[in-house]
Amino acid sequence: MLDSSSNSATLDFSYYNDLCRKLFPTGVFNKTWDDAANGFLITSSVCFKYRSDSSVWLGFVVDDVLFVNIPKTSTITEEFNERVLSIIEFAENVLNCVSIVVSLYKTQDIVFKSYTRAFMYSGFELISPINYHFSSDYILLGYEI
Repeated sequence: MLDSSSNSATLDFSYYNDLCRKLFPTGVFNKTWDDAANGFLITSSVCFKYRSDSSVWLGFVVDDVLFVNIPKTSTITEEFNERVLSIIEFAENVLNCVSIVVSLYKTQDIVFKSYTRAFMYSGFELISPINYHFSSDYILLGYEI
């Protein structure tokens, strides 16, 4: 059901760095992008591919937090709960993360609202922009492992 790879060869590592920069324009976890000049803020990158459709969820790890971005074109399938569980297990057992943060691009469509509800039903909670200083184009939902 889940194919994942740390430091994925399919996408340039800088793509994940750019994604992180879009989510966190000023930096993440008190690390600024000036700090990143000495090395990437991201310690690992992950690409979750699902066999049942063409959906690809990209993620990266900063410190011990897995960030997963849900693409704007993604739709909820009946496998949603299984996908979320597989990501939680991967984050805990392979990446040794202590939490997961899912990012959703803000839109007014039904898919955005459905994803927000589905993740909250799965135990994720809305994250305040005050805590993470993320872009206002996204909402973040967090899950403690």
